[in-house]
Amino acid sequence: MSNESYRQALDDARTEMTRLIQQRAELDARLTQLKSTVDVLSALLNEPPKLGPDDLGEGRDAVGVSEAIRQVLTKADTALTPNQIKSLLTESGFDLAGYANPGAVIYNTLKRLVRQQEVDQINDPSGAFAYKLRKPWIDDLADAVAMGVAAMGEASTDTITSPPAPNSLAAMYPQRTKKSQSRS
Repeated sequence: MSNESYRQALDDARTEMTRLIQQRAELDARLTQLKSTVDVLSALLNEPPKLGPDDLGEGRDAVGVSEAIRQVLTKADTALTPNQIKSLLTESGFDLAGYANPGAVIYNTLKRLVRQQEVDQINDPSGAFAYKLRKPWIDDLADAVAMGVAAMGEASTDTITSPPAPNSLAAMYPQRTKKSQSRS
């Protein structure tokens, strides 16, 4: 092969790699959307989300490192450091032997999950980074609604009516109040 052939092969490989990375980013974004949808619908139906491969009829080998980390963080009561996550993955039977540098794989996966807003990165008491699964937005919404309802209970129960929009039927034909009806 000539240098020109090598150059063309290199360019082709880079182009394909760029395309595949873009596809992976699009798939990750879509998976994040679907996970949110499943979380919301499951919460509305009071059912667990059932996102794991075991729930989908797949074997344990089908679990990728991202899903395994999600499962570990789901079960954790507190934020975990990457080393704690690595230990819990090993204890759960996840095979890290296929990775040349499991710590780097875990760290990079956590960074990606933070970018996708699935995981929050915080400083633990020792100052090290720790990670926790982000609470589904439906829980945040439920908290906000509960706070709003509580605030409404403290507020006045008087009804506030805004004036009708200009040129609307309500503005052109105002309803008669009891006072105006009694004068007619």
